[in-house]
Amino acid sequence: MIEKTGDGGANWSTQGLLPNIAPLKLIPLNAEDLWMLGVEITDAGKFHACILRSSDGGRRWTRQYTSPQFWEYGGTPSEISPLPLLPYWFDMDAADADTAWAAILGNIIKSEDGGNSWTTQVLKPSFEFELLFHRVSAVDPLNAWAACGPEILRTCDGGTVWTSRHTVAGGEAADIAAVDGHTAWAARVTYDYYYPLPQGGPVWMLPHEGEFLKTVDGGETWTPQYPPETCSPIEIISVDAASAWAAGVKPVTPPASPGNGVVLRTTGGGDARPDIVSLAPGSAPAGGEITIAGRDFGETQGASRVLFGDVEATGYASWSDTHIRVAVPRGTAGAVEVRVMTPQGTSNPVPFRPLAVTSVSPASALQFAVPLNLKIDGSGFQPGARVKLVMGSSIIHAASTRVIDEHRISAALYLVGVAPGVYDVVVANPDGGEDRLQGGFTVNAVCGSGSGTALLVLGASLGLLSLAGSRRLRKLRKAGARKR
Repeated sequence: MIEKTGDGGANWSTQGLLPNIAPLKLIPLNAEDLWMLGVEITDAGKFHACILRSSDGGRRWTRQYTSPQFWEYGGTPSEISPLPLLPYWFDMDAADADTAWAAILGNIIKSEDGGNSWTTQVLKPSFEFELLFHRVSAVDPLNAWAACGPEILRTCDGGTVWTSRHTVAGGEAADIAAVDGHTAWAARVTYDYYYPLPQGGPVWMLPHEGEFLKTVDGGETWTPQYPPETCSPIEIISVDAASAWAAGVKPVTPPASPGNGVVLRTTGGGDARPDIVSLAPGSAPAGGEITIAGRDFGETQGASRVLFGDVEATGYASWSDTHIRVAVPRGTAGAVEVRVMTPQGTSNPVPFRPLAVTSVSPASALQFAVPLNLKIDGSGFQPGARVKLVMGSSIIHAASTRVIDEHRISAALYLVGVAPGVYDVVVANPDGGEDRLQGGFTVNAVCGSGSGTALLVLGASLGLLSLAGSRRLRKLRKAGARKR
């Protein structure tokens, strides 16, 4: 029986009845034109695959193909029925109203005239009733993909030549869903458990383990995908390069039943592993907070974690699917890679260098030192870093800063008129990272630091500058006189 809805599923109407035909797959081209793959079971218990067409929305069907008999059911209670295996042995996909491919018992056949005639393109030399998957995915009249056993095949010339694009390891290709000639999803499945049929007798293998694969280069390389549910994939339906649906079975232990079915959907290209896009700031001291931006972190942390190199973070301010606020753990030193680990996998590594101010030289100076050349040692210094001394509300900004390398900074400061006391030495990177050496520098008061003494020191400093300038000016004048 086939039913149809025209209002999003609110109401369904029964279409043309198909006596003795079990529908396996419907391929709608529009609201009226569709293909159907089915299996005919005659009154004598003989099984044939068949392909039908409808041009009136499924009310009437025309048979376009009938396969040779592939099974005969004797009707004894202990006899095994092939019905559970039919979706594995047969598949079909249409590129348009004229062009369709079908996988029939190991053969790939094609029609280019709406199903009136069919030609065999790939022939399996011998067929045994083993659990071999046969799948086909049509892109257009020239491009199609197919899966047979462990092989994934592709044609670019309408099926004249089929080439192997991948051999799955440790299993079979359960399904193939192509977007175009370059992009396709595939499902690999292996068998391990056995499930007794209710009637007794032999046992059937059930999907036990598998994975989703994706190619974006025509099958040259295949990347494993990581869905949020562990399951053995059975079928994939692609929408575009980023979106797809999939059905699978979650294995159970012990193998007393086939497991629970699961339907999955992706809108991010199929990969559910976390992906880090940025760190802000890109440097921070131990204990400082950074924000990790990306996707697929999970709405809640759960068992997920963040690693700075081999050191696991423990201080989390917030966790969402796209942002994590986390403190840089103690013990993080040198250049490391930040990774987010979730049950779906481990993210891409992003470089991170902890920022640290470890020492300064000199560690003290008198008031009115003009200028003071301060050397700062540490790690994680970036070009464009700024230096300042901070004591409460008193802030002394460096007049100039030169980042020698990521471990050394040279800064020039003028201590004219500053308050004496113990200052923190602060280095601020341009990406927002900041660290300080608490109490790292002391400004010593001039002896007898009354206003008169202070003015005397200031005058002396300015006088020395003026004297140095006068001497240089006289030298320049003498040099000019000699030239004349």
